[in-house]
Amino acid sequence: MTRRLIFYLCPKCFKLREGDVEGHEHGKMIRFDASTLTPEQRKPLFDQQGRLVTRAPRWFLQAVAARRRT
Repeated sequence: MTRRLIFYLCPKCFKLREGDVEGHEHGKMIRFDASTLTPEQRKPLFDQQGRLVTRAPRWFLQAVAARRRT
């Protein structure tokens, strides 16, 4: 049986919680299931020339972008 690792993260202050926190000062936190992340999603983003764009892992960038679309 695979153990699921689910956590909640505030994209503004980066507070981390094990459960969804209602009334967090920056609004709704983003839910992550770390057990489903691929090795590629754990890597930072690089540009076409191989230069580091951001140290943030791709899973975080994808989650923030998805949150902005909703």
